[in-house]
Amino acid sequence: VDVRDVAFAHAQAACQTEVEGRFVLSAVSASVFDVIAAIARSSRHPVRLPVGRTPAWLTYLVAPLLGFDWHYLRRTLGVALRLENAKSISVLGVRYRTLDETVSDHIDQLVDDGLFVPKG
Repeated sequence: VDVRDVAFAHAQAACQTEVEGRFVLSAVSASVFDVIAAIARSSRHPVRLPVGRTPAWLTYLVAPLLGFDWHYLRRTLGVALRLENAKSISVLGVRYRTLDETVSDHIDQLVDDGLFVPKG
């Protein structure tokens, strides 16, 4: 979710006295690979990115070295996370930015701040 959308939702929740309960703030359910694809589509600044997915067998091999156990992997590997954001849209009026807009603006900000120097 874009931080600007989160800020808007917080301001709306603070200003509306009838708002109560919890809200899920999520524009889309995106995998790491969806984010990588969005970065690749950001044409203003060329970025070198991985092009393939890690095979499941390699994940099972390396993940325990990173502190993940196989039981956790069996339950979560390949399972898509789906979040319901209808309440934040209907009650708070959040109009979420697209993943492409969020990623593109973020890369622009990193370049402007000198934290990322594109190659190319």
